[in-house]
Parts: sequence; structure tokens; C-alpha cells
Amino acid sequence: MAVPRSIARGVAVSAVTAALLPPVPALADDRDPADLPALAISLTDSRDRIEPGEETDYTLTLRNDGERAVEGITLAQTGPPELEFRRPGEGGQVRGGAVTWQLSLEPGEEAVRTVTALMNETGSDVWRVAVTACAGLAADPAPIVCASDANLLPAATAADTAVRDTGLTGLPAPLLKAVCAAAALALLVAAAAGLLYWRRTSMERRAA
Repeated sequence: MAVPRSIARGVAVSAVTAALLPPVPALADDRDPADLPALAISLTDSRDRIEPGEETDYTLTLRNDGERAVEGITLAQTGPPELEFRRPGEGGQVRGGAVTWQLSLEPGEEAVRTVTALMNETGSDVWRVAVTACAGLAADPAPIVCASDANLLPAATAADTAVRDTGLTGLPAPLLKAVCAAAALALLVAAAAGLLYWRRTSMERRAA
């Protein structure tokens, strides 16, 4: 998900200079957690900044922390249109702006998957690119766990300077952190919703 620089100016320097989307353990929904597989997920490309024309390698790690085997897992990573997924490893498939893998995990087993992505040109006011990875069961389109990662673009420097020079934020640190956390959660929910729509559309096409 790409974020315009104008939004950055309304938040704060710390919102520009930090990766705002830490991994989260699960998405809240109506399902009973006791009925869901105990999956844990992480996503990183081991960098904080990227420029148009550069490639980056994402590493997704999915672990089965439960006591029973989990079969029919779909692991998917999505990103903004400006980020082009290339060379998915270990049998991954790129379709419609997402890369997916099909997995099965024994108790305690961990799967590591990688994908290379190219950062294409963006608008001058886009200061950050964020990606999200989610895992769920192929028979159920709702994700079980998700994680996100974000990189700053060159426009972030200009946004940072504007905040410091004009004093656009006078927020106390606790409130500022809360605003950043709320923005991060909103981006994560939007990305998960996009993944849910993509999976449902794929299932409908297969059933047609």
C-alpha cells in the first residue's frame, strides 16, 4: 500500500522514520480461536528504505505452533501496484498483484518462502510502500494470521524535513504513538480485506 506524503506531514517525524506495520498474531473475527490452527507468521526484507528501480527480497516464515498437522494452507503476499513481484521461490505463483504458495505443516514445522520484488516509479507524493502476507486454509477464504513490512521511499525525506521545518505536529509522544498505531492497523485491515476479496474471486472462478 502506497501512502501519500501529505498524510505523512499530518502525523509526525517518527511516523516517517519508522516501519509502522509490525507483525500481528491474528485478525479478529467471529471464529473460535480453539478451532483454528496455531499458526505464526513473519515477513521482512531486512531493509527500511527502497528507491524506484531497486529490487528487494522478501522472506516469509510460517510456523505451526499447534499439536496437529495443518494441511491445505494458502500463504499469500500482496503489495501496491507500484511493487512488481518477480521470481517467487519454492513453487510460488504470481497472479493479480499477489504471490501465493500452497503448504502443509506438521506440528512444530516451519516453512520459509521468498519472493523478489521490483519497486517501480511512484508519484512524487508517495513516501512509503507496505506489503502484507497472510495465511489461511484453502477451504476458508478468511486469513488466520497476517504480518506486514514497510519501506520508506525518497519522498519520505522531504516529508520529514517539512514536518521539522514547519512544526506541523505538536502531539504529545503517547498520542503520537497511538495515531501511528491506528494508521498501521487501518492499513493492515485494508490489505487483509484485499486478500480476502482476491481469494474469494479466485474460488468463484475455479467453481465456474
